[in-house]
Amino acid sequence: MEGLMEFVNVSITMYYEIKDSDMYGGEGSTGYSMIEMEQCKKLENLSEEHLEAMKEDVAKMLGVPVCKVRMISKDEYEANVEEE
Repeated sequence: MEGLMEFVNVSITMYYEIKDSDMYGGEGSTGYSMIEMEQCKKLENLSEEHLEAMKEDVAKMLGVPVCKVRMISKDEYEANVEEE
């Protein structure tokens, strides 16, 4: 059965709310972003530490402290992106 794993394609999507980033208007602004990883084969590597590291990367890319980045649900992301 292990040989069948090569035919499995898993995608993982993370959604974020970002506060105060110049990318979204600076101080007082709120923006939304998503990261999608495709063809994930080693799901056992997905851990709290890995997710926290990705959150830190989002903060660095958008020039804000990590405390300004919050992981959110897909529903919350879609509700806020539809408003924009």
